Amino acid sequence: TNPVIAAGALRTMIDRGAHLVDVRPSGMYRAGHIETAVWAIRPRLDRLQIAPNDGVILIADDEGVAALAAKELRELVGEKIALSINLDGPAAWSQAGLQMQSTPESPSDSECIDYLFFVHDRHDGNRAAALQYLAWETNLVQQIDVQERAEFRFE
Repeated sequence: TNPVIAAGALRTMIDRGAHLVDVRPSGMYRAGHIETAVWAIRPRLDRLQIAPNDGVILIADDEGVAALAAKELRELVGEKIALSINLDGPAAWSQAGLQMQSTPESPSDSECIDYLFFVHDRHDGNRAAALQYLAWETNLVQQIDVQERAEFRFE
């Protein structure tokens, strides 16, 4: 298991060189994150520059998401990686004296693969947005690999 640490302990771990990896949704990261944190979601964890003996603190708003990211990081980096999780959020981080920043343009829209910008108004009568969403959704089947497609069943 991965220990859950409070915001107050983050400063000490940061001072010791721990990497902060924010696995919250891109919009939350853009709105406000700890200054030294980098944003990554599970499909992008392999892009991080983390060595097997590095300490990592996963910043998350959901313990399940953090657990899955931790599992994936261990598979990518190795079992020796020291992982902790923080679930406190911006108010607790600020109260603990951590420097916060917002980055409305970072990650870029193209990097925000966890958010579909074109579908925000599909339920408000925007026919073009609704059709674009349906085309995207029906194309999802084409994005799974051969093994997954063999197991895929229409019910």
